[in-house]
Amino acid sequence: MTVVLRAFARPDRDRLAALAAEPGVALWNPFPPGPLGAWAGRSNAGGHGTTHRTWAVADPADDRLLGTVAVFGRGPVPGGSGHEAEVGYRVLAAEAGRGVATAAVSAAVARAAAELGVRRVRLFHAVANPASCRVAAKAGFVLSGELCGLVPYGDGACHREHVHHRAV
Repeated sequence: MTVVLRAFARPDRDRLAALAAEPGVALWNPFPPGPLGAWAGRSNAGGHGTTHRTWAVADPADDRLLGTVAVFGRGPVPGGSGHEAEVGYRVLAAEAGRGVATAAVSAAVARAAAELGVRRVRLFHAVANPASCRVAAKAGFVLSGELCGLVPYGDGACHREHVHHRAV
């Protein structure tokens, strides 16, 4: 599967709304409160040199929105060899099983390395979300541990999390 990472556009609004309403997204990676158009408009408003980017994930054949992917900077890697970041993603349920998430994560990691100087990326997901574990493995991440649930998910519960990492 090949995807295109691009800025959000007005035609994405309906598919973004559908994505936000999906039960899996609402549980595992909900959008922040507020209008989706405002979220999409400010998703990359961190200024030059920051290590936070959010992209629309689009089908290269027809440019329709398939999901979102983001890289969140976490500061310098110990030893001064670039920055580390986290990656997160959402994919429309209708697109699941086609490799969209894996392609989006791989493309975001490559762009973060090339454009932002990211050298290490982590991916966190709830242990109860095995699909994200498969995405991490297929995108070249190594399972490096498990955390006690500290951050509430869309259901308000703090689920145990897997931590995966990948050097780039």
